[in-house]
Amino acid sequence: MMAALLIAAAASTAVLSHYVIDVVADYLVPHASFDDVASHGSRGAIGAIAVAAAFAFVLRGFQRCCDAAARRGSLAIAPPAWWSVLPFVAVTILLACVAVPSMEAADALWGGAPLDGLDDAFGGSTLLGVETTALCGVLVAGALFSFVRWLLSHRDRIVAAIASVIQRAYAPQPNAQQLLRLRSVAVCAPRLVAFRGGKRAPPRPALA
Repeated sequence: MMAALLIAAAASTAVLSHYVIDVVADYLVPHASFDDVASHGSRGAIGAIAVAAAFAFVLRGFQRCCDAAARRGSLAIAPPAWWSVLPFVAVTILLACVAVPSMEAADALWGGAPLDGLDDAFGGSTLLGVETTALCGVLVAGALFSFVRWLLSHRDRIVAAIASVIQRAYAPQPNAQQLLRLRSVAVCAPRLVAFRGGKRAPPRPALA
């Protein structure tokens, strides 16, 4: 589950960094060979990976919430400590720094214009590309970590809401034939009055 979240964060960071580098490098970096490449198909491929990983994470989380709703005595998962965001962000940036030049190389290969070196793989400047990727990684990974931590902090409410929906969806519906049978049963009025008063009804021969 954590691996899916990490893949989603790294892929989203790579797509965002790829776009930001493409825009920033036009103003801060001299002309690079990648500027002549018009193909950016790698963004769609990596973006699809990010969406698939996020969907897998959400699906797994929903399954765990349903399991917790079925077992009401299960213990709640404590939200991760804030210090654990540091390794999460660091791994996200590391994976994104590998994915960004790979995306640039793939676009160059598809566009028929090979790159001249690592600088061109980062949009014309390795330093600028790494710094941009690191900044995007901090923003994306920090936002995802905060959102997941918020979900875990409100896990009990989410599980209660899911349990309520499940109970309403799978509540047994009354049978029409059973309702007709209940309506057709004759109820003795004196017995009903006696029951309401908390007294025993007289015997049947006396009522007859």
